[in-house]
Amino acid sequence: MTIQDFINNRNKYKIDYTYQRPNNAWSNEDKQCLVDTILRSEPLPVFFLNYKSDEKVYYIVDGQQRLNCISLFYDNKIKLNQKFSGQQLDGKTFNGANPLDDDDKYNFLNYNLNFHVMEDYDDERVRLIFSRLQRGKPLSLGERLNAKPGTIVECMRDLAAHPFMAKSIGVSKERYGVFPDTARILFYEKFGAKQSGSEELYNFFDNYKGLNKKSKEFKNAITILNYLEKCFPAEPGNYRHLEKHAWVLAVYTMLRELRLSYSLVGQEEKFKKFIIDFHSKVYNEDFRKSKPNYQRFYDNVRGGWSEKIIALRRDILIKEFLAKFPLSELDDKRQISDEDKIAVFAVKKTCKLCGCGFKDYKEAEYHHRERYIDGGKSSIENIMILCTTCHDRIHGKVEITIPTEEELAENEE
Repeated sequence: MTIQDFINNRNKYKIDYTYQRPNNAWSNEDKQCLVDTILRSEPLPVFFLNYKSDEKVYYIVDGQQRLNCISLFYDNKIKLNQKFSGQQLDGKTFNGANPLDDDDKYNFLNYNLNFHVMEDYDDERVRLIFSRLQRGKPLSLGERLNAKPGTIVECMRDLAAHPFMAKSIGVSKERYGVFPDTARILFYEKFGAKQSGSEELYNFFDNYKGLNKKSKEFKNAITILNYLEKCFPAEPGNYRHLEKHAWVLAVYTMLRELRLSYSLVGQEEKFKKFIIDFHSKVYNEDFRKSKPNYQRFYDNVRGGWSEKIIALRRDILIKEFLAKFPLSELDDKRQISDEDKIAVFAVKKTCKLCGCGFKDYKEAEYHHRERYIDGGKSSIENIMILCTTCHDRIHGKVEITIPTEEELAENEE
């Protein structure tokens, strides 16, 4: 029947509250979303009714929240939300002070509701059917995020397909099991250590649905996952040290923050060794008694997505790692200043590789001999002058070897 048919006869539809939830179980956003689904002519699940012939009443077995929502909107007790319906319909009611236009009203009233009607089923049989209808598993967090609109979902899926996420970690892959992990990784890249429970992730996907694979958040995440894959190769995979969601995010955020201040080139084996060792000690009662940080981590790794807990897990890992494996700090002054460029240019005004000359220091390009990511400093001794062509070759797809100072000196002779 149509919604108009239901409205005309809604006094004939009743709820048996002995087994149904109260009709206010849905949030206002749940109701706004359902109304928008109807206005878009998208499908709703089947409604199950039990018709009592002696009373001439239909008792709602499954679907009372949806029917209640339809009635509330028709009675102007629900306003549309731009989150679901866009700016044009934001705040609209059915026919109140800010009504829908006639076409939208027509579409709403003529929307077809699919009913499955049983007749004179006794209470025991109704309860059996109701319990069977509820046996379907509720959508997991990963499944709900996957159903969201926008390119941010594509980012989440691509990160989940990364070898580290798809094979290295031990988190269950069933029902999009790693999607919450990659969603939290994107969330962390956007906001840092902020609370990232289910509700925060839903809002993040709604508010930033346009986030795409060209975004710095996605690119940063790929860079970190590439490094983690080197630490924990996809073969043999399913590392037990990374079989919990909290461990995955803790290890990711640890590496993410270390990379901002330290050179991690060639540290993959140390990183893997540390995580395996730390994991074993966290789950060893004797070690926990001997060191407060092991106990603190253990107490906070069994759940929780608050800002405080995420930061605590990350910071403990960083502190313990640096205590065992000191790293070379990156130069605070990453960019080469004009003063340093002038000083280097004063010594030699030609490209170090091909020998072409420059009229002015601004024509030349300046390159860290020891890469910044390897801990190279922006000091005069570590800067070499290059032409654009040679600089592009160094950073291009075709790798070239930079000659040593001795080799350069021999060539000049």
